[in-house]
Amino acid sequence: MPCPGFGSPSAVRGLHASGLKPVLVSNAEQLLKLNKEEGAVISSKVGMKKRLALVDEASKNNITIINIKDIKKFVEEKKKAFEERIAKKKTEEEKKKAEKEKAKKAKKAAKEEKPAEEKAEEKKVEEKKEKDKILAQK
Repeated sequence: MPCPGFGSPSAVRGLHASGLKPVLVSNAEQLLKLNKEEGAVISSKVGMKKRLALVDEASKNNITIINIKDIKKFVEEKKKAFEERIAKKKTEEEKKKAEKEKAKKAKKAAKEEKPAEEKAEEKKVEEKKEKDKILAQK
């Protein structure tokens, strides 16, 4: 026969330290189905945009989110990081665009230089033909 051991009391077994039953949430519909005895645990598979939307929805409906300690601080940090990432992405896109334009200009300049080189080669070929004619006549 097994011993009871050091298990938690059956009244609080499976509850979070806050006394709420943790429920995994991955969308707003699941979040709104929670009752007063349940606390939301946002799934780790949820992306940052959706996570911020869920946190906002939970704060509006006065729902406790168990896996986020300070909601206001979390929202501020993540929004700031998101804005920085967007700004970084824009600057990288601008750099790529500038490099493309620079490459286009260089290509155009190379095309303009090529005909001059080709003309010089054509002159050399013509001079060689003239010399061959003169030598052939002798």
